[in-house]
Amino acid sequence: MGCTKPVRISVSLFPSLPPVKFPKIFANFVCFCKILSSSHPIRQFLNSSGVGLLRLNGVYLKYRVAWLRKSTSYEIMKYILIGLAMIVAFIIWRIRSVGAGVKKRDAKLLLELEPLEKRLEQKANVTRDEVLGYARKPQLRFMLYALLKHFNRLDLFPDHLLNEEAQGAAKLAHWMMHPNELQDAPKEIELVERVPRTVNGQECAFYVYRYRMPEGHWAAKDGWLLGLAGPFAKGDPPYEGPAGAFSRCSDKQGATSSTELVDWFIGKATGITA
Repeated sequence: MGCTKPVRISVSLFPSLPPVKFPKIFANFVCFCKILSSSHPIRQFLNSSGVGLLRLNGVYLKYRVAWLRKSTSYEIMKYILIGLAMIVAFIIWRIRSVGAGVKKRDAKLLLELEPLEKRLEQKANVTRDEVLGYARKPQLRFMLYALLKHFNRLDLFPDHLLNEEAQGAAKLAHWMMHPNELQDAPKEIELVERVPRTVNGQECAFYVYRYRMPEGHWAAKDGWLLGLAGPFAKGDPPYEGPAGAFSRCSDKQGATSSTELVDWFIGKATGITA
């Protein structure tokens, strides 16, 4: 069969999705399944051209129209099943990766609190100033509060760090330390704005912070970045409520407003429109 000159077609994959790093082979497969569809414009173009040379994430694949025309439903289903298996494998990997990251992060934080834990076990004379030294690090506050509660010594926890603002900074710093996120606590973190929102019919508050990473960190060059924590509802027990935290490295202070960040988080993370 006569063939025309090979044609290169650049295909942009997942332009509207958030920046999640899918394995390259998975992205290539998804695009290839779309091409197998008889209604896909690329396949129609190939049918009229004879031979096509597709560029998929830097990989060139040559398809002959004769093979495409002979593709059966069985062959298409085979690739669909392979794709489903790859999706399941990715989900399992992601879940295990998140879980392993939580253990790694919390083990590092517990190591910092180990001297205090031993003193509490020995019923030593632990002072409020001693506990304050740990509580000044926001990434330690949640575990510190749980540790003191375990030993019935919540009286040692600093009163001025029981408010929602302090809890939000602690939640964000703790989240940032996950190996899948920024992998480290911020050098500085400051409150930018409290944003009230209604979530599930309940009046809540989100707290937006600006933070800077320490020198040498890959995000330090970006300067002040924005992150948030919430939702905090009235009556939530300190350091035990359901509030979460999130940050995107693209949200630099001055480029994104606090309300934009909160509304994006509510829509994407919880599926609820503010």
